[in-house]
Amino acid sequence: MTRTEIGFRPDTRVLDKFIRWIEQFDQRHARMWARLYKADPEAAMCEAMYWGVLTDCGVEVKPNADLDTRQAAPDFVCQKDDHKFYVEVTCIRIDTATEHSSLDDLPTDGAG
Repeated sequence: MTRTEIGFRPDTRVLDKFIRWIEQFDQRHARMWARLYKADPEAAMCEAMYWGVLTDCGVEVKPNADLDTRQAAPDFVCQKDDHKFYVEVTCIRIDTATEHSSLDDLPTDGAG
């Protein structure tokens, strides 16, 4: 059985934490992310998962969307110690990775 057959299932533990985090900023950030989640849950979860990795590494993360002009901007602005950097998350879709790697996206008992 492939992921397509069982459907995309988000990591609700990360999702819940991410939603609580993004809601502490201007509500337009949360609304934009919610629209992305509704339109493309896989891409939205990629953003949430990268946020989780960054915060687990002790990075201060803030949303970076241009709320006024809506011009393209990296997803996050980050700070770690004295270093400021930006992160743009790109989602490699499960179906694309499966097709190009010839590996099933679900774990199996054997080598892959």
